[in-house]
Amino acid sequence: MPLQALDTSILPSDALSFYDNSFYDLVKNIAGTTEAKLLEIQGIRSVYSFLHTDDIFEILTIKCSALNDIKASICLEADDKTFIVKPGYRSNIRYLYKLLHQKHEEHLKEMSNNSTTINRHDFAIHTLNEWINKQGIKFGIPNVKLTENEDFWLLIGDDETDTPPSISCSCGIKVQLGVIRGSISLSNYYKHLKSKSCIIKKKISKHINGESSKIIDDESSDAETSQNNSKSKDIQCLTSVSTMNEPATISKSNKRTTDQDNNSLSKKKRI
Repeated sequence: MPLQALDTSILPSDALSFYDNSFYDLVKNIAGTTEAKLLEIQGIRSVYSFLHTDDIFEILTIKCSALNDIKASICLEADDKTFIVKPGYRSNIRYLYKLLHQKHEEHLKEMSNNSTTINRHDFAIHTLNEWINKQGIKFGIPNVKLTENEDFWLLIGDDETDTPPSISCSCGIKVQLGVIRGSISLSNYYKHLKSKSCIIKKKISKHINGESSKIIDDESSDAETSQNNSKSKDIQCLTSVSTMNEPATISKSNKRTTDQDNNSLSKKKRI
């Protein structure tokens, strides 16, 4: 008769990592003290060592004085001196095996789901920032990004059967996201970002306008600097021209003085 799924909640959350005494105590609580001794005498010291042992009762077929006490507890001795394992002990070990094996399967599934959730989350964040960056590039401003848990909050369930993924915008609007072939679709959030009511759009616009204004200011500053440099050069040129003209003026003055002296001497000779 097939067994139904077992309730693994009776196990500690970290049961799969139990080793030595903690493992044997677990076996005592679930299966029994004698069963724990049977595992200990075989050197089965952990959950995974137990799960990888084909038949823990096989050792009882060996004639060994160290096994006599355990064999007397677990087995029935037939008249022909053969030993038969009591069904109850086999049942206890089978239950322990199925319980720990199911716990292991649940652990693997949980790891897989967590990995899928992380991958879907990272993919959504990358896709969103890629779209935002493209919008910025249209305005000539690259590297525009939104910050998670500040500009938006992304909620993704463990799998596709859980609550549909959604994203909460910092403006207070929660947007339901679609799932297409296992991948999250952000088209609904894109529509929201383009709406007039979204403050994120205003933030991006402010960032873009701010960068544009900065560029304009830089260009104006460069133009002003260039103009000042040009004026400075003009002043230097004027100064140079003025300096070059001064010797000519002095020369003309000296010439007038010489002419006056010559005229005076000429008059004296006539007298």
